[in-house]
Amino acid sequence: MGSLSLSSCKRWAYPLLSSTTSLLLFAHGKEYSVMQKRKVIGLDVSRSELSGSIPDTTIGKLTKLQTLELSNNKITGLPSDLWSLGSLKYLNLSHNQISGSLPNNIGNFDGFVAAFPKLQILNLAGNEISGRDSDFSEMKSITSLNISGNMFRVR
Repeated sequence: MGSLSLSSCKRWAYPLLSSTTSLLLFAHGKEYSVMQKRKVIGLDVSRSELSGSIPDTTIGKLTKLQTLELSNNKITGLPSDLWSLGSLKYLNLSHNQISGSLPNNIGNFDGFVAAFPKLQILNLAGNEISGRDSDFSEMKSITSLNISGNMFRVR
């Protein structure tokens, strides 16, 4: 996948996006780049038929992002700049086609603790991610963690 293609609301809504802080998008046809919206704090593209690897320098440009909902797609890889989203509180990557260990799928893996110090809810369920369940033990901010349906080993 050479680019992340998303569709937006009807064309009449475009002017309203200039001052938005939360943006809900669905991929049902038209392309619209939200990556220029550096003030966006929420992005939901769940069930949007996204497939392949999300390219670098896309989602990571949304530096104020607090909520990222990418569930129920066919995403196989995540951008390395995902780790620059230090404001994330909610991350849902469930029910995609992400496989292998997280470092191999996300890039420069320094650990979830350092990358996402504010993360409270993490859902990785229904992929084929491998690793150890103890990889998440240092995440003191987490209130909800779902890693079911993956290939994590118990310490």
